[in-house]
Amino acid sequence: MGIKLDWEIDARRGSTLSVGEDPQSRRRRRASQFRFVLALLALLALIAGVVGAVVLRLREVDGAIERMLRETAAAEVTALRLGDQTAFLDVQWQAMNDASVTARWIAQQTQHFDAYQALMQDPDREINLTGRVLDTAVEGQNGRVHLEEIIDGVPYGQVWFYWRFDEGWRHVPMAFSFWGDARTIQGEGFNIAYREVDSLVAAGIAAELPRWLSLTCAVFDCAGLPEVTIEIVPDEALVAGWSSGGSWQLRLPSPYIERARLDQPFDPSLRLKAATLWVDRWLAAFAAQAPSDAAYLRDAIGGYLIQQFTGIDTGSHLVSSLVDAYGADVLRRLRLVFAPQTSIGALRLAANEPLDVLRVDWRDFLAYRLNTEAEWISRRAESAFYALYDTGDPAALAAAQTRFAGAPPAGAAEVASAVVERTADGAVLLRAVVGVGGGATEAVTFRLVGGDWKRAS
Repeated sequence: MGIKLDWEIDARRGSTLSVGEDPQSRRRRRASQFRFVLALLALLALIAGVVGAVVLRLREVDGAIERMLRETAAAEVTALRLGDQTAFLDVQWQAMNDASVTARWIAQQTQHFDAYQALMQDPDREINLTGRVLDTAVEGQNGRVHLEEIIDGVPYGQVWFYWRFDEGWRHVPMAFSFWGDARTIQGEGFNIAYREVDSLVAAGIAAELPRWLSLTCAVFDCAGLPEVTIEIVPDEALVAGWSSGGSWQLRLPSPYIERARLDQPFDPSLRLKAATLWVDRWLAAFAAQAPSDAAYLRDAIGGYLIQQFTGIDTGSHLVSSLVDAYGADVLRRLRLVFAPQTSIGALRLAANEPLDVLRVDWRDFLAYRLNTEAEWISRRAESAFYALYDTGDPAALAAAQTRFAGAPPAGAAEVASAVVERTADGAVLLRAVVGVGGGATEAVTFRLVGGDWKRAS
């Protein structure tokens, strides 16, 4: 026999108490708990089933509403294909309380119908109203359908808007408030603000802007340039342009106001419009009074950049060949020596070579000079006119006097070729083949005098 400590006594008492519940009571308690859990699970399953059924039903309803929207758009396309004006106009919205509003809308859609019919009947055009639905959106009573059509082999997208009435969907005027959620694309040095409908357009612009900025900043000083914002706006009254107040925000109307190209979302016409505005903004710092060599150089640089941005031949032969021969940095050097009185002689400073050995295409420069002659004759600006000639050559002076006394040429000069050559006496000539107004060509000679090309024939 030993001494029992307190905790040993308590432990033994606890073990004696723990056997107080008999096995049958324990089984009943556990069965009751199991039934409770089963009932709870059954209730939860019932709630989930009800919720699932409601969700499924809502999806079915939404699906049915969307199918009806697609069918309505398909019916319109079919009516256009068949030339069924009655069926086409049956799908159009009619204002309940304003007959004048209805009349304007029906007249507009009738013109729309007639334009499609004229296009389909034109033997020189090819149109395929595929009716392929590219996207739909339904929000409350609003519906939007993005449709494909192919014109002359080019795929386009049209966005039509609808309102759901008791009798079904009806085609309504453009709902700019239902253009989708506002979105942005952030890039290095720029951001693009747009709405959902213009997602493809914004992506196309975003793919081009880094190259635009790179080419621009190779010529101009971009230090301190704020972030450039391109905003695509669903506004049929908007004229593309920079926002007022000197901000670097370029606002472009959505191409989906009419139809947008699907193969080139940043389509050629919108690209040209944006590129022209972009270049004009940068060239604004180049003050020059036209016609002058400075104005020609300014515009030629602009034409070169637009050509690089758009792929469209702008006829900027001199600057394009200058960059090809001396690298893009030559334009930055030309900008540094540019002034309102800059002459064509500035090219030798930019390229670090005399004019007679410059590896450039002189055609557009000579065309500018010849067209400037015609303008000075029209204005009767005698001093400016003779400044374009080698008046130290009696034959050239006599030719100039005869031309100034007559009428200016009818039509713009176009230079087909221009070749530099040296004569036996060391003179440097630039011989050109020129046509005026699409007429017969003639040979025109320029002579290098005092670092400038002067007409000598």
